[in-house]
Amino acid sequence: VNAVSYGAVLVALALMRAADFTPLRTVERERGQMRAGFRYVFTDPLLRSTVLAVAVVGTFAFNYTVTFPTFSRVTFHQSSATLYGLFMAAMGLGAIIGSLYIAHRSNPTPGLLAVLGVGFGLTMTAAALAPRPWIALVSLVGTGAFSIAFVSSANATLQMHSSEQMRGRVMSLHGTAVLGTTPIGAPLVGYIVRTTNPRVGLLVGSLLTLVTGVVLSVRWLAQRDGVAPRAN
Repeated sequence: VNAVSYGAVLVALALMRAADFTPLRTVERERGQMRAGFRYVFTDPLLRSTVLAVAVVGTFAFNYTVTFPTFSRVTFHQSSATLYGLFMAAMGLGAIIGSLYIAHRSNPTPGLLAVLGVGFGLTMTAAALAPRPWIALVSLVGTGAFSIAFVSSANATLQMHSSEQMRGRVMSLHGTAVLGTTPIGAPLVGYIVRTTNPRVGLLVGSLLTLVTGVVLSVRWLAQRDGVAPRAN
């Protein structure tokens, strides 16, 4: 059923009107492009803080497939398949809400990213400390909303504040920060869960996410005038 659902994506791609696409200047391949991309990101305070924030969250918070099964079976003593499915459904419902919220914002700001990071950390902490499964489910709706909004806002921030010739390299770093950190974070969080308990595994991710949001908030307050997008 999941495989068949991808047919909708293929149909949507087929319905795109190529005549409406905006051509972009291609960047000629040359030596040192990767180093230039790293240098570009890490010499810009906004790009650097956004990529690092996403990397921390991607490493420690986006490990639900590791934490949720044991959270349901060990913490709440229920069927890992049943409660895990409900946990993911709650996250999915929240993701829809978060996506709809971000979709109507035309210009994400560093302040918004900071608020979303704090909200992500707080709701995930509430889920980790929930004494009952239904409280965890309610908290995970908020976690899903804030998590997808955080990642989407970071994505838009990086695209809008990077130059056309560097945008591809900037977004490749964003993709690495979101998904490429899994080989590091998943075994690490799995080890924490095994040696302590699932609540601690969730709390490590939630508290680090909360700290990340607070750090972004402090930086934003220190630069309240905002940072104008780079000219293309």
